[in-house]
Amino acid sequence: MSDLVVVARNPLEMAQAQDSLLQWAEGKIGKCELELMSIRQNMAVARERKWRLQGWRNQERMARLRLQCFQKVRAAIKAGYCLVPNFPVDVIAIRTSAERPNDPNTTRWRGEVAHHQQTPEPIGVGRYVSPNPTARGVVAYRKNSEGENVPEQRYTADEFQGLDLPPFAFVRPEVVTSIEKALSLNIFDRIGILPGRRRRGDPIVVGQIVRKSQGYSRLETNDDVLTFLIAWWIDTEDL
Repeated sequence: MSDLVVVARNPLEMAQAQDSLLQWAEGKIGKCELELMSIRQNMAVARERKWRLQGWRNQERMARLRLQCFQKVRAAIKAGYCLVPNFPVDVIAIRTSAERPNDPNTTRWRGEVAHHQQTPEPIGVGRYVSPNPTARGVVAYRKNSEGENVPEQRYTADEFQGLDLPPFAFVRPEVVTSIEKALSLNIFDRIGILPGRRRRGDPIVVGQIVRKSQGYSRLETNDDVLTFLIAWWIDTEDL
């Protein structure tokens, strides 16, 4: 199925849009499967003829991640989640199978150690952790004005932490149940809320699927993700 534009102005059109998006996802999966099969066939030929394989391995990895992305999109739609436009969100959970954060970057401030990068996982793989790992102090060296190497205290990501859901996520039991269901399905690469946890307002909970084949972008951005609505509520007493 070719790409499409979906418009929904009422609940009926939203349901129809979901059906169209499911067909679109199925078409994308079929295309990705053919692409992956072709790449693997070429890899087999290259291996038999003892050609270099690195380029084909890179192509195979990117094609495999594209396929995984649309498989997650299909699973999210089938589970009843609606695809919505991207929002600036406060990420509260990421899904990973890594034992430790793999971000080698260091910073001068302990509080800046956050937003580790991790390759997106297939459906059902990994567990959800906080996007903010613990910090570990390391000694780095920099050149001073006289060209001498001097030690400098810096920090790097050390260990994953458990989920730290913001307090207002527990205002409504139905919202807590919706978050727990989304976590149990292991479809979304990350879970986020808006407005941010430091702002007042009626929050919206969303799940996001990362499209970037090389992995996560910095988590405070929404480049190359697909966003799905998990739950929202309005307290009319605040209106």
